[in-house]
Amino acid sequence: MSIELTSKGDYNRLTRKLTEIKNGAVRRIIQAALEKYGREGVEALSSATPVRTGKTASSWRYEVEVGDEMSKLIFHNDNVNK
Repeated sequence: MSIELTSKGDYNRLTRKLTEIKNGAVRRIIQAALEKYGREGVEALSSATPVRTGKTASSWRYEVEVGDEMSKLIFHNDNVNK
């Protein structure tokens, strides 16, 4: 018993689809890691901020930006005088 397979063309569409899937998985991993460190960072910043009224310490937040070339974890404090 033998099986014979033949193929025409190339695998460009398959390769492109597999690359899209891989890149999506990598982006989700990066997003999850930055979210984790964002939560930990906000907790550390809040506990290290001097407390008078508690407003500044409780005003920490983070923002995650995941891009193709670079990803960012940005910390903000919304208790600022404008």
